[in-house]
Amino acid sequence: MTSANTEIKVKSVMGRSDKIRKCTTEPSVKNMQNVSNLNIEEQKLIELAKAHAKECFRPGITSMAAVLRTADGKFFTGINIKYKKVWKCICAERVAIAKALEAGETIFDTIVTVKYEDEDDSFTVVNMCGECRQIAIFHKPLKVIVGEGNNLRSLSIREIIPYAYE
Repeated sequence: MTSANTEIKVKSVMGRSDKIRKCTTEPSVKNMQNVSNLNIEEQKLIELAKAHAKECFRPGITSMAAVLRTADGKFFTGINIKYKKVWKCICAERVAIAKALEAGETIFDTIVTVKYEDEDDSFTVVNMCGECRQIAIFHKPLKVIVGEGNNLRSLSIREIIPYAYE
């Protein structure tokens, strides 16, 4: 695969201006899962999530980032927030979905979540929790990039949670 840089406009909220992020279509190889089953657009989404996870990383508070692409090509990001002292957290996927809904978007294409490990500067695509899957089912035909061991795949939300409450 040839390497190419892409600029992606990421929607922000709270009156902040849109951010332009550059990502490469060539995945970094350090501790990264196999992306050969994914198309270039899905690989770009992972690279954007990796950049966002690393940029927003705060030890003990946040280590994961999600990126949601809408059907018309807009991108929304979210980070997880966890507080160990009170065992509460907000998932990155729900934050990204909430930002998209706040901006008036309702038709989503693909979402991915990446965990950043600062000890060795590595990334891992992680799967949605059950609660996030249940929320995401209301936005089908959403595709979700999931990890199966070392391999990544893109599945419909219906494949991930076939018997969801709707």
